[in-house]
Amino acid sequence: MTDVLALLLSWVAIFVQTRPPSATKTFGYHRAGVLAAFVNALTLVVIAFYIFYEAMARFYHPVEVQPRLMIWVAVAAWHERRDLLVPLPGRP
Repeated sequence: MTDVLALLLSWVAIFVQTRPPSATKTFGYHRAGVLAAFVNALTLVVIAFYIFYEAMARFYHPVEVQPRLMIWVAVAAWHERRDLLVPLPGRP
């Protein structure tokens, strides 16, 4: 989800950057790309800190593993990525 939002933010920034300079914005809107990159980086840092916080919380208060669910998720992941394990016909 964050990838989609980052791409949307980049697309909007590119659109804004293409606007021509005006009387008040003599440099134009070229800073939009820099601001979009800053917002994207800040979002990634916040998400990383949240993941670290949740990991530490689980480290101190472990959650019981559900083996049946874990196996089904692993099988589904393997099924989706089996193309990496089996080469396509006619390809080295």
